[in-house]
Amino acid sequence: MPGQEMGMADKAAKDNWNSYQRSKDAGHDVYVAQAKKCDRFYQGGGQQWTGPDRAYLESVGKPVLEINLILSTVNSLLGEQSSQRVDIVYKPKKKAATETAEALTAVAMAIQDDNRFDWVESQIFADGVIQDRGFYDVRIDFEKDITGEVRITSEDPINIMLDPDAKEYDPSTWNEVIKTRWMTLDEVEEQYGKKKRKAVEAYVNTSNTFGSDSITLEEETFGESEQWFGEWQQNDDSRDIRRVRIIERQYKRLGTQRIWIDNETGDISEIPEMTNDVRADEIAEEHNLSVSSKRKRRIRWTISCDGVTLLDEWSIYRSFTIVPYFPYWRRGRPFGVVRNLLSPQEQLNKLESQELHIVNTTSNSGYTVEAGTLVNMTEEDLEARGAETGLVLVHQKGSNPPQKIKPNPVPTGIDRMSGKSAQHIRTISGIDESMLGAVNPEISGVAMKEGRKGGLVQMQVPFDNLARTRHLVAEKMLELIQDFYTETRVFKVVDYHDPEQGEKEVGLNIPAEDGSFLNDPSLGEYSITISTAPARDSMEETQFAEAISLREAGVQIPDDVVIENSSLQRKHEIAKRVRDMQGMGEMTEEQLALQQMKIEMEIKNAQLQLQEMEAKIGKLQAEAALAMQKAQSEGRSGEEFQMEYQLQIAQLKGRMAEKAADLQTSLELAGIHTSADMQKTMFQSLSQRTTAELGNRTTLQVAGLNAQAKSLPAPKAKK
Repeated sequence: MPGQEMGMADKAAKDNWNSYQRSKDAGHDVYVAQAKKCDRFYQGGGQQWTGPDRAYLESVGKPVLEINLILSTVNSLLGEQSSQRVDIVYKPKKKAATETAEALTAVAMAIQDDNRFDWVESQIFADGVIQDRGFYDVRIDFEKDITGEVRITSEDPINIMLDPDAKEYDPSTWNEVIKTRWMTLDEVEEQYGKKKRKAVEAYVNTSNTFGSDSITLEEETFGESEQWFGEWQQNDDSRDIRRVRIIERQYKRLGTQRIWIDNETGDISEIPEMTNDVRADEIAEEHNLSVSSKRKRRIRWTISCDGVTLLDEWSIYRSFTIVPYFPYWRRGRPFGVVRNLLSPQEQLNKLESQELHIVNTTSNSGYTVEAGTLVNMTEEDLEARGAETGLVLVHQKGSNPPQKIKPNPVPTGIDRMSGKSAQHIRTISGIDESMLGAVNPEISGVAMKEGRKGGLVQMQVPFDNLARTRHLVAEKMLELIQDFYTETRVFKVVDYHDPEQGEKEVGLNIPAEDGSFLNDPSLGEYSITISTAPARDSMEETQFAEAISLREAGVQIPDDVVIENSSLQRKHEIAKRVRDMQGMGEMTEEQLALQQMKIEMEIKNAQLQLQEMEAKIGKLQAEAALAMQKAQSEGRSGEEFQMEYQLQIAQLKGRMAEKAADLQTSLELAGIHTSADMQKTMFQSLSQRTTAELGNRTTLQVAGLNAQAKSLPAPKAKK
């Protein structure tokens, strides 16, 4: 048997192959068959029937129907997932700066945009729902940037082999994970070098390989190339290698790990594999750390092709690059949504096909005819044309007319059985008519909303596990940023929550004047918060509807807020024009100058009126003094004159106070259109003109104006 004699295979390659075979025997082969069946049932198009069943039904003339309810059921889940966008937020924990946490959040957003994370996640979610498993591969890519950048891709779940002993969802608890794929020799040379390609070719020609599951050949037969999977003799140059299986195995092995120890707190952190000793010592000296080592289980990375080892060294990562998504996880046994819908879907197809067959046989049940009595056709013609519409049968005079055979009645309840099968699919999946949007128009919107909410509750487990996977991806991204983003990097980020602000630059490891680095992600610990928000289009529609509802309820929602959440083209420009028209926008320097001139004129007019009142008060005071002197010279008391003048003076002072209060109110209303600095100037000017002459009431009002002027912020002008 191939593979029993392994010839000159490397030990690492042998171990890789043995681990691969162990995973296959532990259930991976069974999973692959099941996953392919689930995928066929989702796609439909005639793939839900097996070949022998379809061939038999067609041979006996029975219909082969396929009513694919799995497609609509799964698409409801996929649509719910695609309508949400994930937000990853890093928060400072131990010895971490808030500014650095904000920078990490912005960098994570840039990485998501660069990798088109929303689309990748949709692919992973679909793989999990349909084929039981979905897998991210999160690693550093050096192809476009020599310093490396985080790359997030989706993997075919059939190519990922789980640890047979895994019991937990978190891959940090696994012992190994295997990624296998077929590659051509050109791809091997491109990825691992020409030397490795020649080693594979030489090994195939001089050694016994592991068989057709490891090497696929092409045999030349009379000028034509055909695929060949059998055994071959050594030194047989007539067959070329078509493709080879690459086994990429990440597994844990006991080894020595370099570490940093915080001299103040005693915290321990691992030194990345790509950090050399000199750089590790520099970082330790800069941050008051000690360099040490300890024995622990580390990630070993071995890649092999049949009996040839392509790579065997310690991984540059602290954890596996594979991040899983399982809709349902039960103690090491993941499963998806489609798996449990296969039986009711098969039952529905069979019942619908049988029901159609019964209807067909009922409508064409045949005839009983006396031999030789037909005039316009033969018995063979009647057999062939008996089901035609408008068929006319002519029989001999005096003979019995042809009689149509009475068919058996349709079995009672067969029509209801197919309906029950469809209902089983809805019940098992938790996707009812309200989530599909196929409800009776008489049902109220509130009832539809409650029904949709109930369906989402039943499907909460797959979405909860999706949130767990997002957290694992965020942890892996943080690990890669801390270990590989060690030089100064600047990212341009657009916050999709507020795209009007445009791009903003966010930097990591920015040199400071004192020799330190700002936003150094390698320092401190960070917690992760995962939240979801509707996609921007859906969110704006919801926000617009809520704003209109609040307006109808009497809440004074500003016009520019309503416009910003609408679907108008150039809505940001329109909202700005509305703010400018309503006096709520920022004013240019020319507008500020004109507004200042207008207000200064109003202040001067008010000052002239106050001066006029002050002159009247002075005149009254002088007249009162003269009247008093005259009365005293005539021997009268003059109290009557004094009380009369004091009453007039008090009335004028009251009018001055009212004028000051009116001016204050006018300026406060005008403050909507003026800058804070102008208001401060107006209030101070008014107070200087009135404080000396007005009474207690006026003085208190002017003091209030002064206090208000001091509390105003500095003005902002836009060029």
